[in-house]
Amino acid sequence: MGITVKAKPEVSPHGVLTDAQVVLLLNRKDWVLHNILLFCLLTGLRSGEACGLLAEDVISKGNLGRFVRVAPNDIRQLKSRAAQREVPLHSILENLLDTSLPITGRLFPTMTVDKVVKCYAAGCSGMRLSQSAIKGGFSSFHSLRSYVYLWCRDSA
Repeated sequence: MGITVKAKPEVSPHGVLTDAQVVLLLNRKDWVLHNILLFCLLTGLRSGEACGLLAEDVISKGNLGRFVRVAPNDIRQLKSRAAQREVPLHSILENLLDTSLPITGRLFPTMTVDKVVKCYAAGCSGMRLSQSAIKGGFSSFHSLRSYVYLWCRDSA
């Protein structure tokens, strides 16, 4: 007796957030997700990449500012070898590093991908946006990455 597959499973795409929705998410300043949400929005990092960041991954390039080196480490692996990169940090993130994040060890010591995804999905302080409000699919933490990509593409 075997299992018969009648049709391909439907893929649920990550929705694209609007500028207004991103502002709403940031203004909520959720105490669990705000810093990592901000970091992912301003760098385009995946949640796993951000959760695995170490203070030593932040590098200074003199007058060019600070960058974060995304590379495999003991905490996380990357999606592919091509995912290794250096990402420039926005001045807001430099301020966050100087005032709120640890100066040694993990930058987000209490965060795991599972915690980020579940907290976002469960509506930590109302973070989850209604399904009908999202263009093109459902809202997930990965929707932030789609937003960053489209914003950068459309701003170029």
